[in-house]
Formats: sequence, C-alpha cells, structure tokens
Amino acid sequence: MNKKHTKSTKSQIKEDVRKLTLERLKVTPMDFEISIGGAKTMSRDEMISSVVKGDDMGKKIMDIQLEFLKDMASGKIYQDA
Repeated sequence: MNKKHTKSTKSQIKEDVRKLTLERLKVTPMDFEISIGGAKTMSRDEMISSVVKGDDMGKKIMDIQLEFLKDMASGKIYQDA
C-alpha cells in the first residue's frame, strides 16, 4: 500500500469517526453535560460544535467515543460490570 493511499484511508477513517461522534451526540439528551480532564463543563451543543470545528476538545471527544466503541466491541466494557 502506498503512502498516498494510506493517508487517504486514515483521512476517511477520521471523517467516519467524526460523523459517528456527531450522530451519537445528536441523540443524547439536550441537558447532557460532561467535564473532560478538569476542563469546564460542556453542554451537548458545545460538544457538537467542538467536533464540527475539529478543535482540541472536539478531537478528545472523538477519541473518547472511539475508545468506548472499541471497548464495547471487544467486550471489555462488560467485563468490568
């Protein structure tokens, strides 16, 4: 696989994760809030905005969502329960 193809694949995966994160956030309750790493509390709409902008917090939210989905798929999330 050449580097250009790999970069394109990584870009597509990143875009897919962004879209999935946005869709998951859109179905959360309007009053949902979260605090990540001691930062200020963010509302659902602020999280959506950060993911759309692609800022540092938006990237962190996408990372958290991806890690959660990986843990669900592997069964790890159920092992701790």
